[in-house]
Amino acid sequence: MEILNYFSILKRKWWLIVICALILGGLSFGWAKKTGRNTYNGVVFVTVASQETGEEDQRCQNYYAVEAAQKFAETMQNWTKDPGLTEAVIQKAGGGSMSGLGAKKELWQNVVFSFRTLDEQKVDKLAAALLGTLQERISSYNTQGGGHFVLTNTSVRSAASIFSADNIGVFGFLIGLLLGIVLACLAEYSQGVVSSTDQAEKILRTKALAKLNPRALKRDTKLIHYLNAVADSLLLAGVDYNIGGFAVRTSLFLNQLGKKVILIDGDFKRRSLHHFFGVSKKIPSFNGFTDLKKASAKQSDLEKLLFATGQKDLKFVPTGRGFAVPENLFARLAKLADKIILATDLPLSMEIIKAACEYRLVLFVVLGQSKTADLEKIGRICQKEVDLVILG
Repeated sequence: MEILNYFSILKRKWWLIVICALILGGLSFGWAKKTGRNTYNGVVFVTVASQETGEEDQRCQNYYAVEAAQKFAETMQNWTKDPGLTEAVIQKAGGGSMSGLGAKKELWQNVVFSFRTLDEQKVDKLAAALLGTLQERISSYNTQGGGHFVLTNTSVRSAASIFSADNIGVFGFLIGLLLGIVLACLAEYSQGVVSSTDQAEKILRTKALAKLNPRALKRDTKLIHYLNAVADSLLLAGVDYNIGGFAVRTSLFLNQLGKKVILIDGDFKRRSLHHFFGVSKKIPSFNGFTDLKKASAKQSDLEKLLFATGQKDLKFVPTGRGFAVPENLFARLAKLADKIILATDLPLSMEIIKAACEYRLVLFVVLGQSKTADLEKIGRICQKEVDLVILG
């Protein structure tokens, strides 16, 4: 399936995508607002030097002194792996919380220690306590190991990291969009509906006559001119789409062109075309195709059962309450008009397809709505050429 077809799916299922994004974004924001807290970062910067060489020997770039200081800086970096260091700092600071203690050796003998805490009041005390604990450990190391190391160029800093629930909400919203896109595609395929023009063409083994927006169908006249040219008997069938309005407009348009037209309402369960012509009061006493079946073989008797529409040479046949389609009905009606238009909505009136196989079938398929099973059934029933109109 082409990428454009996927965009069509997303356009049809936009509401599902928006709902997923809003729900997940809202939940993420609410959770972050409830549980999120600001953190405060403490940083201790130190330079390791040898007490014997001092600054004078460093300026002379005493190789051994510098190398020893660098090695000891690496040793101090590993001190952060000892849980006892964190406990000693907290105890020295008089309590508090501390996490994420780490160290990074930078250029030469420089080491940067960092940690996090949730207590704004304690961050400076913890940083000072960390520096004091490091100095105590170096003093102990020098005493026990005979070292001569000291910390110089020390500095203590702290900074606040403000927690933002908005960022978490936006992240949740984006994840919701992705989830919505996946669900939209899965919903389209799991419902067994026609998702693309290619799919409908493959099922019916024909090329689409046109692809229109359902709103554009109300204004389009090119399709009506085409229908006027291709056949005298037309079966306008909407697969899960109410084709009645288009059938009425087509009938009126062709009648204005001077054609004698008979419009048949072939939707047994949702009959409604009679409302367009103001014959609603007569419908309850009409048994639809059953009355037509009882009509004599005379064309004049058959013509008496056709409803007037107020338009010259435009007659109307409602379905009424009858479900049985009489044999040769459409052939007999064809002798009374230039154009016969039968409008039906599928799959509710699938049986009428069998009785009107001699008609030119114009099938209106709505992407994302029409069922593939209905199209497959139509393809088996109607072996003649089908004019396929895609709406979506």
